Amino acid sequence: MNKKGILSTLLTIVFLTILMSILTIPASADVGDAFIKGRVLSYNPSIITNVKLLQNNIELDTQALPSTATSGQVPQDFSFDNLAPGTYSLIITKDVHTKFTLNNVLIDEDGLDLTKDPRNAIKCLTLLCGDLDNDGIIDAKDLNTVWSSLNYGKRTSDAEEPRCDLNGDGVIDAKDLNIVWSSENYGKRDVVIEYSAPGYLISITNLRTTDVGTNEVTTTVTASKDGIVYWVLLDSNSATPSADQIIAGRTSAGTIAYRCGDINVYGGIAKTFVIAGIDEETSYKLCAVAVESNGDRSDVCFCYFTTTSAANNWLTSISTPSGSNLTSTTAMATASFSNSGVLSANKKRVV
Repeated sequence: MNKKGILSTLLTIVFLTILMSILTIPASADVGDAFIKGRVLSYNPSIITNVKLLQNNIELDTQALPSTATSGQVPQDFSFDNLAPGTYSLIITKDVHTKFTLNNVLIDEDGLDLTKDPRNAIKCLTLLCGDLDNDGIIDAKDLNTVWSSLNYGKRTSDAEEPRCDLNGDGVIDAKDLNIVWSSENYGKRDVVIEYSAPGYLISITNLRTTDVGTNEVTTTVTASKDGIVYWVLLDSNSATPSADQIIAGRTSAGTIAYRCGDINVYGGIAKTFVIAGIDEETSYKLCAVAVESNGDRSDVCFCYFTTTSAANNWLTSISTPSGSNLTSTTAMATASFSNSGVLSANKKRVV
């Protein structure tokens, strides 16, 4: 082969090599200036916490959060940088904790800092602790493992199952047992949250009394999205509780509310419930807050009514106090009233 032929062959090989290298670069390898930052809360930071970043079910990167010598429940931060705008998922795993998945995380060129999200469930991604058998649920099997005489009351080095030292303080004791037994963990499974940007949040669009009797009241509530409406019934002169206090069935002073409860709601569909066993000829204040599955909360709404022997159905006012725990500037439409006591209010939009 002459020199010209050799040169032509070499150029062909170089061209094909470059072409193949371009074609084999996956789309997920695109880089940019975007980022995803977040915070994980879990027990025993001496155990490695793994945070996986995925796109289209393809794992792009994994971060092993650094371990420390401290014990207890500790927050740890993570950050994935140099990302292209797009939709991602986060999967967080840690031994003796259930898996945490955050799907549909949409980022633009400015990136996304989850720690600045107004929703507590997103602001700090909390892992549930106590899944000792790694079956995806914290249950009696896990509780009994901690309580076993082979583990309970022993130092970690002497226990048959040293992983029962859930908080990492070197001894398996009541603190570890209570972690499993706590309402935050016991009976809970792997956590999956479908992320949505905090734009149009859930709101209570309709709250009214439809039948006021001497010892009970029928109430109708409508929310803009699927979720749970929590309510408390108070004396009409009571101060308005916070959202957290209403969810806990408490007054603004932290005492137990006169009556409290919750009801599942579906976006745009009116739901009715009855509050019974209340006093006749008494003025009451009904306070409510709607909570979406991802942690979004409405502003607190309230109305007044008075029980009488002849049913009167007058809703005298509703208010959304300033200082809502949802933060950011809000724009609210004015509420309108009718003689039947019906309230209509438009959606709240975070701007």
